[in-house]
Amino acid sequence: MRVFSSSGCFAVAISVALAWWLPLTLLPAQTPQAGAGVRGTVVRVHDGDTVTILTPDKTEVKIRLLGIDAPEAGQPYGSAAKKSLSSLVFGREAHLHATGTDKYGRTLGQLHVGDLWVNHEQILRGMAWHYVQYSQDAQLALAEADARKARRGIWQDAKPVPPWLWRRQPHKKNG
Repeated sequence: MRVFSSSGCFAVAISVALAWWLPLTLLPAQTPQAGAGVRGTVVRVHDGDTVTILTPDKTEVKIRLLGIDAPEAGQPYGSAAKKSLSSLVFGREAHLHATGTDKYGRTLGQLHVGDLWVNHEQILRGMAWHYVQYSQDAQLALAEADARKARRGIWQDAKPVPPWLWRRQPHKKNG
């Protein structure tokens, strides 16, 4: 009868651990790399500027639309912005041009459904601001100017509060 030495058992344990761990390190990242194109079906609309797509390989990718900032849920036009985005993308095939990630781990990028540039359309509908702190895109700036002039969506209010300022204010909790 052969007796295993402790060093032999240790080597076996290391081999088993590596066999389990190594394939996990080789899996593709959940967040696409900047410049990557990602296709999938929009399966969730979180608010007026954030969606989740399900890729063909069944990976969920949470996307923050680059260059726009939509009203928050408790803010005037918050639910309208979410409904607008939902009408544009929910259940549809979308293509994302990823540009990076934000501090919350969401993939940032430009979202398209067919020939429609969704980021631009949300601004044009008056359902989001051009987020100039993070974008100098001239087309988004022109879309906001057009929506303001036509008094669409948020621009119907005399003094709409941008979400980046609204988030800094204290708010009452419902209930």
